[in-house]
Amino acid sequence: MRIAVHESLGQPEQVMSIQDTSRPTLKAGEVLLQMVLSPIHNHDLMQISGTYGTKPTLPARAGTEALGRVLEVGEGVKDLQIGQRVAASGAFGTWADAFVAPADQLLPIPDGISDELAAQLLVMPASATVVLDDLGVKSGQWMVLSAAAGAVGKNLALLAASRQIRVIGLVNRDSQVKELRALGVDLVENTEKDGWQQRIKTALNGEALLYGLDSVAGELTGEMLSVMNDNATVVVFGALSNHPLRIDFQDVIFKQATVRGFWGLRKFAALNNEYKLRMISEIMTMALRDGFSLPVAAIYDLDDIEQAIGTKHGPGKVLLRGKNIEA
Repeated sequence: MRIAVHESLGQPEQVMSIQDTSRPTLKAGEVLLQMVLSPIHNHDLMQISGTYGTKPTLPARAGTEALGRVLEVGEGVKDLQIGQRVAASGAFGTWADAFVAPADQLLPIPDGISDELAAQLLVMPASATVVLDDLGVKSGQWMVLSAAAGAVGKNLALLAASRQIRVIGLVNRDSQVKELRALGVDLVENTEKDGWQQRIKTALNGEALLYGLDSVAGELTGEMLSVMNDNATVVVFGALSNHPLRIDFQDVIFKQATVRGFWGLRKFAALNNEYKLRMISEIMTMALRDGFSLPVAAIYDLDDIEQAIGTKHGPGKVLLRGKNIEA
């Protein structure tokens, strides 16, 4: 079976390689899964490049989410059947033809959910759920989010709509404006066009904008804060610009604004089981709803991982596909 491995930290398309290895032996409570589809997330690439909050022990496998099909179950696993589809998320090295995961961390997937959706069902929807709850935004209130056409942005917009939260989505291309409007986002602005901040203020017509989620950093963080009200909170989720935050001190001081970070790995570790069950229930309800979808930009065979990582794609996630392995 093939696995994706990197023996050094660096540009992902340069350091990743595909190696052959033997089928692993299971311990009690573990499950061997054939990888059907596995997404390439930004945090996966950050881990490979060494820019994430934690660094892997080298050589390291990669991939943190997948749709898998059960090939084998270890001792004590009672509730999963050979051939069953399950979603997995965690540091399991999912960019492989097969991988091992703890049975208690797997989510069975109903027949009504496509492979493409199931492969993206945990990491980004869960991140959107937790960050929305972390912000504290309530039904009927406004929030603004940058990189709104990205995976987290779309997941958050769909989740917010289900909670009757009104969303202002910030993008940098007109095609993304049309895409988000088609998803039902309340207000979408292209930040590359002059006057977008004033257009937001005009559209709000005096209504409060107290919550923001920023995945870009750089100057955009401060520009977002400038259109927000006193006592606003901006949570920084990512830094797609690769630039430091640029914030006007007057907005922080005189608006009494709060700017803080969000690191999913640390947040998820603190969640209790009751919250996790409620979160999974909400995500599954959305996934089974007519019209709910998470776009796919491209699907590559695992052998083509360098191309999958190094190619610029349109909207949606890039997925890797494993090969069939006999149970």
